[in-house]
Amino acid sequence: MRRGIRALLRADLIRLYNKYHDDHGYCPLYVKQSLEDEYKQYHTLKGNGVGTQMYNALMALPTEPQREREE
Repeated sequence: MRRGIRALLRADLIRLYNKYHDDHGYCPLYVKQSLEDEYKQYHTLKGNGVGTQMYNALMALPTEPQREREE
């Protein structure tokens, strides 16, 4: 059971990473708050490694999109 839950949490971390890190380049505050709770549960279930790297990368992103400079 624990492995299944950990796999689901890892799958969601990957989904969030692909969406916000790769596609958008920012991660809204409300997503970071939810991600923090989700990661705590993932880590409690002995999930780490790649999931930790994705979590740290997401938490390091700005919370709003970068505005393009006006020329």
